[in-house]
Amino acid sequence: MLEFLELNISWIKDVFGIVFTSTATIIGILTYLRAKETILQPIRAEVIKRQAELFANILDFLNSFKIYGNDIDLGFDYQDIVHANFLQTLLDHGFKISDEEQEYLSECFGEGASYNLFNANKLSAPCFFSDFDNKENEKLFEIQKQDILNKEKLAGEGIIQIDIIGKTKEYNDFVAQLSDFSSNPFLPKKMQNIFKKVLNDSEDNLNIYLTKTLKTVMLMYYEKSKVNSKFVIEPYAIYNIFCKSRVEHTEDFNILRNEVRKYLKIDQMP
Repeated sequence: MLEFLELNISWIKDVFGIVFTSTATIIGILTYLRAKETILQPIRAEVIKRQAELFANILDFLNSFKIYGNDIDLGFDYQDIVHANFLQTLLDHGFKISDEEQEYLSECFGEGASYNLFNANKLSAPCFFSDFDNKENEKLFEIQKQDILNKEKLAGEGIIQIDIIGKTKEYNDFVAQLSDFSSNPFLPKKMQNIFKKVLNDSEDNLNIYLTKTLKTVMLMYYEKSKVNSKFVIEPYAIYNIFCKSRVEHTEDFNILRNEVRKYLKIDQMP
């Protein structure tokens, strides 16, 4: 045995050296990983805490609009937006509306409202007929009067021109909240993208589908009003036309709810 060790002492030392070095390296790596995990654990715990708070807020926010068994669409205030924009389109084309409708329009497009402008040469916000006595804005009103005449002429040729779509304060507040959620750095990318899709769809609903609805309804209104000067289109009928063409949000919000519930493990048995 001693003779064997004497003859092979060199490579035995090499083997033990390799084993010792490898063992020390493995222990060092494991120690580093453990230390790294220990250091990062409080940071990860804080991230999980912030995400849990965020997801709980999202779930509460979405469920706060489930009224009458419905409907996140209440947050977008589509019904008021459709009705108010129809009344504004009537005014823009030279039709009269009642005092009650004028008051309703002023409320919808009052403080906090905003407008999507499709024609840079037009006014950036509507001017109501009741303001025509304001001499300081006389030039502005004259521009709008001429615009009404141009729209009346185009309408007689079967062309409805929509230059502006108004958005109510309720719509803007709701969209602002969705935008805050979509840009929150603690929200996973998948959920951020769903929020962004909903925001884009809501803008398309106004800029594309509401605009098409208003053009369709106004053409019908022109034709019917020639025969019957007292012809009236009910607001709910216009809203129904809009709803048949617009992008629905229900599926997207259901996906968000499910993702939140999955993350929070709400449906798992204790």
